[in-house]
Amino acid sequence: MDRGPCPIACSIHDFQEHPEALSTEQIAQLGRQIFQLPEKNDALAQVLRQLIHRESWDELESLVKDWSRNGYPAHPELLFCMGLYFDKAQKNTEGLACLERAVALSPRVAMYHNNLGVFLERLKRHDDAYAAYSKAAELNPDEPLHAVNLAKICIHHLDRFREGMRHYNYAIALDFENTDLLLNTANAFHKFGFRREAVARARLAIRLAPGRAAAIFLKPTFFLSVSYETVEQMQELRRQMETELQKLPAEVDAALASPGYAAEKLSSVAWPTLFLLAYQGGNDVKSMQAYSRELARALRPYFSRVTASGDSAPDSGDGKRKLRIGICTAFLYHHSVWKIPLHGIYQHLNRRKFEIHSFHMGGLVDFATEDIKSRSDSYFRTEDVHRMAERLAGSALDILVFPETGMDSATFLLCMTRFAPVQCQALGHPVTSGSDAIDYVLSSDLMEPAEGQAHYTEKLVRLPGLGVTYSYPYQFHAGSKQEFGLPQDAIVFLSPQSLFKYLPENDDIYPAIARQLPKARFVFIGATAQRDTQKFEQRLQRSFQQADLDHRQFVSFIPGQGKEGFMKACQMADVFIDNPSWSGHNTILDALHSHTPVVTQRGDAMRKNHGAAILEFLGLGQHVAEGKAGFIDKCVEFGSSAELRKRFSETVPGLLERLRDVAPIRALEDFFEEASASAAQR
Repeated sequence: MDRGPCPIACSIHDFQEHPEALSTEQIAQLGRQIFQLPEKNDALAQVLRQLIHRESWDELESLVKDWSRNGYPAHPELLFCMGLYFDKAQKNTEGLACLERAVALSPRVAMYHNNLGVFLERLKRHDDAYAAYSKAAELNPDEPLHAVNLAKICIHHLDRFREGMRHYNYAIALDFENTDLLLNTANAFHKFGFRREAVARARLAIRLAPGRAAAIFLKPTFFLSVSYETVEQMQELRRQMETELQKLPAEVDAALASPGYAAEKLSSVAWPTLFLLAYQGGNDVKSMQAYSRELARALRPYFSRVTASGDSAPDSGDGKRKLRIGICTAFLYHHSVWKIPLHGIYQHLNRRKFEIHSFHMGGLVDFATEDIKSRSDSYFRTEDVHRMAERLAGSALDILVFPETGMDSATFLLCMTRFAPVQCQALGHPVTSGSDAIDYVLSSDLMEPAEGQAHYTEKLVRLPGLGVTYSYPYQFHAGSKQEFGLPQDAIVFLSPQSLFKYLPENDDIYPAIARQLPKARFVFIGATAQRDTQKFEQRLQRSFQQADLDHRQFVSFIPGQGKEGFMKACQMADVFIDNPSWSGHNTILDALHSHTPVVTQRGDAMRKNHGAAILEFLGLGQHVAEGKAGFIDKCVEFGSSAELRKRFSETVPGLLERLRDVAPIRALEDFFEEASASAAQR
């Protein structure tokens, strides 16, 4: 009897009946074997689903590469599953091709159209994505997901708020017990400036589901805004936010007492952070501490079964054990968090003394991710908070570093819990975490004011100089004013910060400069949402009117730029004008590598001193202004003198090598050893 094919056939049967019994490696190997068989597509689809469920990215990538050599089968469900993989791998062009083929083969399957819409949306083909979501909703009108996707694309990309809310309300009618949908609508109301309606939706979610803790922490964030009309409005909204913070203890008590609290995993709706609070320019310690204290209490039941491993890593062989350093962030890709605090650590940390274990709490991967993986002793990626918590707890780390706290909500949840004897934050987002689980904040001695400790609940560690070793490799990109639609004879002052960083108290700077420089042109980068750009422009309009000037003669907005476009904008500018309320860091480093003159000033907090510290470190401290009047005078001085601009541009290239100074890394190594030894004695 011929029993040749039986082992594979039996394996397929066993896999389909009990996939959990096979290891990831066995499933991947089975996928390669199945590919050689006829009538294989359903089993291949299941292989993909199982590997995606396990987040086995390396095995998936290898398997898909093997399959691609022979061409993907024309099987719609397999193509759909391939799309699921490409979705997780952030390979949008490949995913789009798979879903287009799946839709062509089976045009009546709603989910194929839905996922086609996802890739179209990622590729910024918003009208086509809307059409795909609409087709999905037409084919399956009882599925809330399709209505939600229609709502999101209308609200976030097509500026059709009313239609978007109709789709949300339809989804709520289909799934009225889903409080996540209420929170989605609350966020939408807040995004469009309907604060009262946003708060009302959040309160309704709390009443319907007292244990829905995310709603409790979302409510205070609705008193923060991307743009404030006046300083007085900002102060009043902050007072209201602080009133909401005072309610948190009682609301968390009620949530913890509700039946079944924390019985399920953390919701897919991101728990919020007070991200926008830092951009008001004040001291946020009390507010952040109040928020984080209650957030940690609400999260404790979720992480109650996750405890840090007591195991120690093995000795290196000479009786000295390497310290295991963990780095956990959602930004292990080409991002300012990688460029500034992390790149130098991965390149220069002494690997005879330290291991680096990378924990990627995000979906985006690129060339920087590959570089990080190659320099890591281990690398783990997931978007699941529970899986990441379990991995962190089981990694026997000596020190865990969160490069930023507050930008990514999932990472912010993790920094409420202890996974290592020593836990630190760096200042990828320069504001305190407020968390009792974070022991130290790693900062720059040059950027911190004398009273810097007052801005943190963590113990401030002042690393020498800029606190980082900056060795990002730049490519020069020439840009022209014509390319950005600007007059050739304009004196271009580039101010390319996110618009939520600009405070009303500084709006008078620009007309004050314009009164002395009639050819001045202030170039800002418009927000993703046009309404946010309009609000900021209206503020500038009022400020210029008060100076009897027409802002349209002096103010321009350019769209958001990719890496090359941004460098071109820096290169074409005559002057980079810093933002006093939140100094540029990544942007100023980019401007200096374009040899563009920078005007900046010092402030009363680290986040206001990035530019001043960088110029002083490079030996250009004479260009750091004193106060607002001095800042305006410096801008006029640079704008008036082509010779001064030329001297600055010719001087900078010879100074940039100083940024590669490894003294901050050597100091960081000393700190790691001292902090670990101190923790061992506790």
